[in-house]
Amino acid sequence: MTSSALLCSMPAVGHVGPLLVVAQELKRRGWDVRLLTGKNYARMVTQAGIRFVELPPEADTLDGIGAGDDERDRGLATINRGVERAFVEPAGPAAVRLEEILREEPADVVLHDMTFLGVQTLFNRPRTRRPVTVMCGIGPAGFSSRDTAPYGLGITPLRVPVVNRLRNAVLGVTARMVLRPVHQAMDRFLASVGAPQLKGAFFMDALSRSDLLAQFTVAEFEYPRSDAPWNLRFYGPMATAVT
Repeated sequence: MTSSALLCSMPAVGHVGPLLVVAQELKRRGWDVRLLTGKNYARMVTQAGIRFVELPPEADTLDGIGAGDDERDRGLATINRGVERAFVEPAGPAAVRLEEILREEPADVVLHDMTFLGVQTLFNRPRTRRPVTVMCGIGPAGFSSRDTAPYGLGITPLRVPVVNRLRNAVLGVTARMVLRPVHQAMDRFLASVGAPQLKGAFFMDALSRSDLLAQFTVAEFEYPRSDAPWNLRFYGPMATAVT
């Protein structure tokens, strides 16, 4: 019996390209493969020999953010509103579409890029009642660690472990306070799909819910994490992304 995979990518070329590399390799191994993303990437997907599935317009917004004359926020509101618009607001419609697709044609495995939050809808039920989920790490690992500063700050670890962990703990609390609107929006989305809420965790930690965290790099390219998730695996650099 042929194994089946549904890949879910945010509608941006830097996300679709790497996911297509994964899709093509699965197809080469005999899998039945589909890729869910924005309509602007239909040709890119089909030319790669992969079945294309379209996101609804409400979830197909990433490419358009910042391209128009929409009102700009200032200060911290810029960061919060940017993350909400880019990743949280599309998650609800994406989750609805994902559930529809799986009802119409189930998949054995759902693979998703690290910012496709719609996949969180799958975690409202036990593992035995949903597909295997794989987070495809096409960028730096985003989950929290006592050994690293919060994701996105670009702050390197300190040499003294005790001081490093103390600093990171303070930064973690500060980041959650600064990004409180994002965390509130994320919790509202999670509640709407019946998935577990953050319960004080950093919003990027929702990534570690997937059954496998597949980072497409080597461990030496990531900051060391003594408390890394048990399901984190490094698969080395991938082939050149499809464009």
